[in-house]
Amino acid sequence: YAHAYVRHFLAWDVFDTMQIVYGALTRQNERLLSTVAGRGVGVIVRGVIKRYRRDYDELLARARLQELCAAGESANDFLIRFALSHRAISVLIVGSGDAEHVRANVRAAEKGPLPAAVYAEAKRRLTAIGLRPGAPTPPAAAGS
Repeated sequence: YAHAYVRHFLAWDVFDTMQIVYGALTRQNERLLSTVAGRGVGVIVRGVIKRYRRDYDELLARARLQELCAAGESANDFLIRFALSHRAISVLIVGSGDAEHVRANVRAAEKGPLPAAVYAEAKRRLTAIGLRPGAPTPPAAAGS
């Protein structure tokens, strides 16, 4: 849904920033981020590690993203770094339930973007399971 609204709001030419859902498991707005940034509008991303779906863990497993994590890196760390790897993003909003979770998220962000080869491989794996730019997130698997 963001595509229609964001493009509509971009036409107004009055916004300094826009907040858009994006992450490894919610890539439908991936190309839109570059469009927004290309218009000189800051991109605030939310939902980077949010569990929008019941089959969140299954999607992570199917994409085999854990194989791409650096030593000692959690799935959340990887997802934060994945989002940081998109050049159009100005700011990430990552929710937290407690202070230790905030500290862990900051440590992940301090590592910076993923290496280019790891980012490309993650995108390839995500695309292979149907999580690709412009496509709605695939329906949850039966029983999820």
